[in-house]
Amino acid sequence: MLNLYWDGFMSKIVLDNFDKTWEQNSENERKIREWFREASNWAGLSDQLTKKLGAERFKNVKLTYKEVTFSGDDIKTPTVTFTVAAKEGYTLVDSGENASATEISLVVRVLYNRGSESTIQMPIQGASSSAAPGNTKTPNNATVIKNVNVYLNYTDI
Repeated sequence: MLNLYWDGFMSKIVLDNFDKTWEQNSENERKIREWFREASNWAGLSDQLTKKLGAERFKNVKLTYKEVTFSGDDIKTPTVTFTVAAKEGYTLVDSGENASATEISLVVRVLYNRGSESTIQMPIQGASSSAAPGNTKTPNNATVIKNVNVYLNYTDI
């Protein structure tokens, strides 16, 4: 299974009255599941994944929504899973470096409320204090810059 993040490069997830405090867990979960059940909401996902992962790994495939699961206690982190199948007339590569995954999971870290589409509603976006080194004392230290992998979220504004 291939695991990725559903971030700024994917279709924008816009929900009605999403509760960012997650006080209404079941209602939030229902809204997210409904959004993914409607295939037109994520119609360009295969193309976006082809651009991100490369044509040799993700060309000529079709995605089918499988499920959304939620991890976490108070604030849930949704993960959507799709099954991957070859488009008609093609086959998936089943071995070697470019082998195709039969499932792909995407952790949702960015979603919006209708009417407030420039404000991200997910309170936790995967940031970690361990992502920044604690032993540097020099600004713009070349070793730190070389070794730190910074992930930037971006959105359409």
